[in-house]
Amino acid sequence: MASDAPIEEEKTPPAPFQLFQAPDRQWEAARARLGFLNGLLIGVAVALGIWGTELVALLGVPFAGRFVPVLLGLLTFGLLGAIIGWLTARLNKALVTILSWLALTGLWAYLAGHLPYRAYTWYA
Repeated sequence: MASDAPIEEEKTPPAPFQLFQAPDRQWEAARARLGFLNGLLIGVAVALGIWGTELVALLGVPFAGRFVPVLLGLLTFGLLGAIIGWLTARLNKALVTILSWLALTGLWAYLAGHLPYRAYTWYA
């Protein structure tokens, strides 16, 4: 005896690695915000790694502009990291992400060497 009930199709579970499928657009805004926050935190951490010891050493110095290079470095590195983090999260391409962060690393290395001296010159 035949049944009139519809036949349910078997649903296949998702593959463990879905590398070659289109990204889920539902999480795009959240991924962009998290990329921004991730880049900001990475930039601030790198800046504190570079100028953290100088910050501690300058705490007792009676000079009004002692924190200018440190604050400028925190602001610059944090902002650049946030921009690259947001951009790479929005683009969601692995090769672009790797190349962007490598380029930013080179820019950070250049700025770490030049920013303190130019900041003092700019401040004076």
